[in-house]
Amino acid sequence: METMQPVTGGFIRMRALTQRIPVAKSTIWNWVQQGKFPRPVKLSESVTAWPVAEVAQWEAAKRDEARKEGCH
Repeated sequence: METMQPVTGGFIRMRALTQRIPVAKSTIWNWVQQGKFPRPVKLSESVTAWPVAEVAQWEAAKRDEARKEGCH
């Protein structure tokens, strides 16, 4: 059986992002405004998306934070 490799290139739109990170859209936008989440890029007039690599880095940093907090 072939194992699935995580996608690290390309872009992810809001609908897929909120499935990957289970929070409300408003939470994502609040985090962006507060500088706590990567800024999206405008791919066209009506398409906004996040670079998958930046989202993956954010997720890795959150996992590291959680591990450190769990060690106390």
